[in-house]
Amino acid sequence: YIIAFTFRSNNNVDLNYSSREGEALARVWAIIHFQHYLYD
Repeated sequence: YIIAFTFRSNNNVDLNYSSREGEALARVWAIIHFQHYLYD
């Protein structure tokens, strides 16, 4: 079941990261954003 959808666009600083760093940043952001679902 889908609980929530989210979207985050990259800013100018994020565009300087490599693809691996950008994917890691997306994971960290998603964990922080959805922590109330993950750690409940």
